[in-house]
Amino acid sequence: MGDEAPAIHTLLFAQHGVTDTNVAMQRFAEGLGLPGARVIAPSLGIVRTWLRFEPLIEIAERAAEQALREHPDARIRVVGHSMGGLIWIDLLSRHPEWLVRTDRLALIASPVGGSELAPLLDPLGLTIGRDLRVDRRARAEAIAAIVPTLTIVGNLLGPHDGVVSHESARVLTARFVLAPGANHATLRNSPWVTRLVRAFFEQPSPPETDLAAIVARIAVVPGIRPADPRLRRLARIQLMLADGTTIRLLGAIPGLELVFVANGEGACVYAGAVPPTGRAALRRALDDIRQQHRSLLLDP
Repeated sequence: MGDEAPAIHTLLFAQHGVTDTNVAMQRFAEGLGLPGARVIAPSLGIVRTWLRFEPLIEIAERAAEQALREHPDARIRVVGHSMGGLIWIDLLSRHPEWLVRTDRLALIASPVGGSELAPLLDPLGLTIGRDLRVDRRARAEAIAAIVPTLTIVGNLLGPHDGVVSHESARVLTARFVLAPGANHATLRNSPWVTRLVRAFFEQPSPPETDLAAIVARIAVVPGIRPADPRLRRLARIQLMLADGTTIRLLGAIPGLELVFVANGEGACVYAGAVPPTGRAALRRALDDIRQQHRSLLLDP
């Protein structure tokens, strides 16, 4: 007997956005390593993504319908970057029969509340800007009330990833996570975003992190004193938990090491400056935190 093809349990739809092809999203979806999944990442065509929204939906819709016919028992999971997330909000709204098969929806930098840049790029509403400025929040919230939904944004410009604002990406009934140090385009290439989506697919509602316990462990490092929390945006992530909680470090002058604890939405809950004499104790504190939160720690 010849080798049998592995069974397909999940259809993983990965949709790209404007001025993009399917290459990065195909790679992103495959990098999630979802067992028994078939990745469907339709290419919309770079030029077409600047024109009209409806033909783009139709391309994604045809690809989805074909895959669903070929795998009638498979479950659905979706990850969409930017406009790709909007396409799937509209598809799931048009096809409520798909909702019962959908397990997860991950929206990466999708302007659900309407793109603020669209009126500037397309003031006459002659191209895709007319459709990107539409507020789809009510549709997204209706979907998120049924399907576990995650929204991820970057913070290139504080509450903005350079293209999409945090406010326009928020969905009331979805979990909101900030991916530090990422801009709009690089979110789909960020290893931290891959880890966040993978963790979400495995466990859509992770236990809430005990931030007070983490802060208490770090606050007893000898010599530590308050630091400016605004500097956290310059710090590098040392560890991230499944709910997006991060601990970040930043080298400083003269010889200080800054440590920051931020929740999943990026708000700093602790900022401290550690002198050289306390660095070994800080490392021990981080090791203790890793051990205590090992089950929720994202892959290093």
